[in-house]
Amino acid sequence: MRLPATFVAPKELTSANFNHREYPVAPERGGNTADYANFVTFAQNLRAAMNKSGYLFGLTATAPSSYWYMQHFDIVNLSRTLDWINVMTYDLHGTWDGTDPWIGAVALAHTNLTEIKQTLDLFWRNNINPDKIVLGIGFYGRSFTLSDPSCKSAGCPFSGGAVCVLTPCTPFPLFLLCPFHLIFQFSSP
Repeated sequence: MRLPATFVAPKELTSANFNHREYPVAPERGGNTADYANFVTFAQNLRAAMNKSGYLFGLTATAPSSYWYMQHFDIVNLSRTLDWINVMTYDLHGTWDGTDPWIGAVALAHTNLTEIKQTLDLFWRNNINPDKIVLGIGFYGRSFTLSDPSCKSAGCPFSGGAVCVLTPCTPFPLFLLCPFHLIFQFSSP
């Protein structure tokens, strides 16, 4: 793999993070089964090219916080090539669950400690060094229009996303969705 000269400009680039369509193999997300191995090969080729550049670059990738989607990542071989893996611990649930036959149109939090722990356990069971795991945390929320306005807890049926109401406190019709990546130190159990 050859990197273009503009790619290796040291003043403009110090690292690369790949969010490989988030779901590289998942059939319901248009995935391709060959991408299980292709993503590792791509990361290895990119790492080799970056190492040959003469500059010290970091290489990371983003992974979902869901076993269903994590099964489509070769986390063992990726972890050997990447400096760390950013685990998205947000957007686990939202209105897109409405068409999922296993979840359905019920309001659930977009982040969930049980599901995050299950994802981290998958890394630990595969002997991934905890120093290679970074939790991505979304500093925003998701909202729903509940089918029954008197039902106000997790698991209530929803009919769609919430209607945005502009107020002096929320003058913009859209949320600025900016997940920040904070680094936490972990110890495996």
